[in-house]
Amino acid sequence: MSLEEGGRTDHERGSLMKDWERGEAEREGFRLNYEKFLNACDAQELEGKWDVETNGEMDAWFANDLICAVIRLIAADGRFSIEEVKYLNDALGFSYTAEELSEVYRLSGERIEYMFEREIPESMEVLRKLDPGLAELYRTMMLQICDLIIVSDGKIADEERQAAERLRSMIRK
Repeated sequence: MSLEEGGRTDHERGSLMKDWERGEAEREGFRLNYEKFLNACDAQELEGKWDVETNGEMDAWFANDLICAVIRLIAADGRFSIEEVKYLNDALGFSYTAEELSEVYRLSGERIEYMFEREIPESMEVLRKLDPGLAELYRTMMLQICDLIIVSDGKIADEERQAAERLRSMIRK
């Protein structure tokens, strides 16, 4: 995996900044949905609908799938751009550098790929059975973050498009 460093003209950086500002509403929409989802997970646990002893914390279970999906999307084109990593950090409250995230993928890429292909669809089924409304919220969040990440660096590579389409097909209703 290569890292994309600056190398942009002032015009390109200005254009990206405008895109960033336009995307603020979308990022805020994702953050609000994510907070709502985390609160709903806590409610499911309190109501005894989620077996914490067997499965662990519900919010951690689904956040892990979400993070794997995001890292998989970022890695799809073989680069960890600074802009993509900023979106990940902003959306999910992390503080990765592009170098650190590249290293995470280097060390855990096989596991991330497995989770992307196998566990995300299984988790969606579990959530649909548990609470269809909550499953729809999670699906919406996945679609939101997918769209935010693939456009975040101003380029959509064919590999990113394919990974995003794969994710969308896995979480369809």
